[in-house]
Amino acid sequence: MKFTMKKTLFLKTLMLSAATVALFGMTACSGSDDNIIGDEPITEQPAAVKTYQVSIPATMPSDEQTRAVSFDDTNITTTFKAGEKVYVYNVTTDEVMEGYLQPSNITTDGKGCDLTGTLTGTNAISANDKLKLMYNLNHYYQSDPTCCGFYYSEKQDGTQSGVVDGALATVNVSSYTGDVLTTKAAASFQPVQSMFRFQFVDKNNNLITVKKLDIESTGSDIAATYWPFDNNPFNATRIMVTPSSPTSDYIYVAICIRENQTPTALEFTVKDNDGNEYKGTRSAPSGGFKNGKYYYNTQPITLTKQTTAIAPTITWTSVKYGNAVSPDADNRYLVYGPNNGASEITISGTSSGYYFSMNGGGTIHLSNLTATYDGDFDFIYSTIDLNLDISGANSITCKNNTQTIGTDNGTLKLSGNGTLTVTADNKTRCGLYGFSNYKESNNLYSTTTEVDVTSLLAAPGYTVTRSARTDNADGTYTWTYTVAPRMLSSATTADYGMVVCAAGHLHPAKTAVPAGCTAVGILGKVTETGHGLILALQNATMQTWNTINGWTSQTYASTTLKVLPDDNARGSNLTSYTTLGTTTVSNWAVAQKSDYDAIFQNLGSETHDGNGYTFDNNVNEYITTGVGGSAISGYYWSATGGSQDNAWIFISSYWASNYITKENYVRPVLGF
Repeated sequence: MKFTMKKTLFLKTLMLSAATVALFGMTACSGSDDNIIGDEPITEQPAAVKTYQVSIPATMPSDEQTRAVSFDDTNITTTFKAGEKVYVYNVTTDEVMEGYLQPSNITTDGKGCDLTGTLTGTNAISANDKLKLMYNLNHYYQSDPTCCGFYYSEKQDGTQSGVVDGALATVNVSSYTGDVLTTKAAASFQPVQSMFRFQFVDKNNNLITVKKLDIESTGSDIAATYWPFDNNPFNATRIMVTPSSPTSDYIYVAICIRENQTPTALEFTVKDNDGNEYKGTRSAPSGGFKNGKYYYNTQPITLTKQTTAIAPTITWTSVKYGNAVSPDADNRYLVYGPNNGASEITISGTSSGYYFSMNGGGTIHLSNLTATYDGDFDFIYSTIDLNLDISGANSITCKNNTQTIGTDNGTLKLSGNGTLTVTADNKTRCGLYGFSNYKESNNLYSTTTEVDVTSLLAAPGYTVTRSARTDNADGTYTWTYTVAPRMLSSATTADYGMVVCAAGHLHPAKTAVPAGCTAVGILGKVTETGHGLILALQNATMQTWNTINGWTSQTYASTTLKVLPDDNARGSNLTSYTTLGTTTVSNWAVAQKSDYDAIFQNLGSETHDGNGYTFDNNVNEYITTGVGGSAISGYYWSATGGSQDNAWIFISSYWASNYITKENYVRPVLGF
C-alpha cells in the first residue's frame, strides 16, 4: 500500500525492539530474531498439510475516507504497490498461514488489485472459513501468532517513508478447486491507523529542532501496538519517534487510534538537539481522532520549554561490568549489577529530569540530594530488593507519579542517618513503595500525626519515623522520613550481638559500621533497667589476677567491674572511653565470672560445662565478622576470685581456677 502526497509515499516495515516491549509491558514473544518478518518468508516451520494457490481481488478505500480536512492543493491517497506483503490468518482454524500474498494486476488508479501467492498450513481450509488479511504487518512470528501485530513505537523516524502503514480486511472462503483458493467477495482493506504531520515552535515562534518526540494522550486513546489476533488488541499509550538526525522540518507519524474512547488531547514531549525538553498538547477534533485519516497541522504546535535537565552527582561503586552508566535519550540511568546482581551507587547534589531503573536491585546512598522528576516513572525504581542509605537532608519530588521510589518485587529498606522528604500525587502510598513490605495495605498512612514505621521500613539497627502528611493543594502530598541508627540508650535483649560504635549507635551484627563510625565492641548483656555490658573487639595487656584485683571497682549493670587504670593496662589496641555518644560508660574493665558466662550465652555459645558457658566459634563470629576484631583464644581472667591463691579463668571449653600470680589474657568490657 502506498500513500501519495504530491509524490509517492512507500511505507516501510518496522520491528519494535525488545527494550521497548520491556519498558511498556507488552506481551513478550518467543523465538529468535531469525523468526521475525524480513525479506524472505519463514522457512523453519512444521510440515504443511496442504498448499493453496490464492488469488483474491482487493480494494483500497477512496481518498475521501482517508482525508480528515482539505489542504489547499495537498492531497493524500492510499494505493496498492507491487512487492508489499499481506499475511493471512485463518480465524476459523486459529492458524497463521505460512507464506504471504502480494498485489498483482494493480489497476491504473492503484485502488484495486489481485492478491496472489502460495499459502500452506497445518490445518485444511474449508469453505466458509473466515480469513483475516494483514497488509504490511511489521512484526510477525510464524510460530506464535499472538505476537504478530502492527507496532508504532520507537522505529518511526519522522519521515513519510518511515511511518507504519497497516491495513486489515476480512473475507470468507468460497471454494477451492484443486489447489486454487477463492473468496466470496473482494477484500476491502481499511487502515488501522491514521497519519499525522507535526511541526513545533517555542513560545517565541522559533522552530524547535526535534531530536526525540514522545506522543501520549490524556485519555489513553492511542496505542503503540495493535494485535489483530487479540480480543483486546491495544497495548501501551506512548509512541516514540526518533529522527535519524535532529530536524525542525515536518515530523510524520502513524498513530493507531483507540476509537470509541472519550476524545482527548495528544500530549507531546520533545527533546531538542541541546538537551532541552518541551511539552504541549493538540486537542482532538469533534468526535475524537479516527483511524484511516490524515491529520495535517497548517500551523506549528507551540510547546513550552521545561526546566533544563540537570544530572546529579553519581559515584558508581558496583555496576554492570564495573563501569559507570550513561543516561539514555529519556534521561534514564538503567543500572545492572554485576551478573545482573545487586548494584551500589551514591546519588547526591541536584537532579532535574533524570531517573534510575535498578535491574537487579542493590544499595543506593542518598547524600544531600535534591531531585525532581516530572515523568510518569519513579525517580528510583528497582525490580527487586532495594536498600536506601540516607545521609543528610534529601528531597525527591515526582509530581506526576504515585511514588518517588519503589520496588516491583521484594522489599524497600532504609538505613543511615538523615532525612528523606518525598512529594508525590498519591496520598495513600506516602511517596514510597515496597512490594513486600510497604504498600497501601500495610504502610499505615496517616494524615495528622508522625508515625513510627521502623517495623516496616527500617533496615536492622535503624529507626524510621514518617511525618504527618502535607497537602500541597496542587494534587501532590509530602512526607518526611527521618532515619537514624538505633541508640545504645534504647538497647534491649533483642539487640544482642549488635555492633556498638563510638557515637553510641547500634549497627547490625557481623557487619562493618558505616564510614565515619568507629566500632567499639559487641553488645553482650542488657539488664531489665536498660544497662548492660559491651564486649571488647581486642585484648588488653596480659595481667596477673593480683594486679587486676587491685584496680578500682565500679558498679555497672548490677555488677562489680575492675576498671583498667591507664593506657598501659589497656594496651595499644584499646581506646579509652568514658562516653559512647550521650551514654556514660565505665571505661574498659574486667567483668565477673557470671558476666562473661551471660555474655557468651547471649552470643550463642554452645560450649559449656558445669561451671557455665565459655566462648566458641559462635561468639567469635560476632567479634571478627565485618568489624575485624580479634578472636578470643587462650586463657582469660575474670574479676571473680576463687579459694586461697586461685581465681576464675575461662578458655574455649571450660571454666577453671588458676594461680593469682599467673599472667593471662584480658578481654575487657564496657559497662553502661
